[in-house]
Amino acid sequence: MNPCSDCPAIDTGLRAVCQGLDLVSGVLGDESRAWDEGIIEDLKRQRDVLMGMKEVFERRDRLAGDNVPSLEKRITNSENKIRTYRERPDAETKVEAIAKLEEQIKNVHIKGMYMLM
Repeated sequence: MNPCSDCPAIDTGLRAVCQGLDLVSGVLGDESRAWDEGIIEDLKRQRDVLMGMKEVFERRDRLAGDNVPSLEKRITNSENKIRTYRERPDAETKVEAIAKLEEQIKNVHIKGMYMLM
């Protein structure tokens, strides 16, 4: 066997190429992990947004029913209570209760206006 005079230079060159490939491999691996983590976080965020939208539509469907009769019934009941309180001889003591019922009627009217929009 003949010793090759160029073998040490070839060996040195191959080792340099190997080190360069290892360095590039590490950089590409780091970049790949960063992409994976970023994409996973983006997908999680997108999922959260979609779940939120789903809940909004479900809430809208649940509350979009015709609530006008129930609101009218609440107003009528509150008005009847106010009338009953005012007809009592102790109406002066029921001022706070009357004010509270009137506020509830006002809130029901506002709620009804929002539902009509």
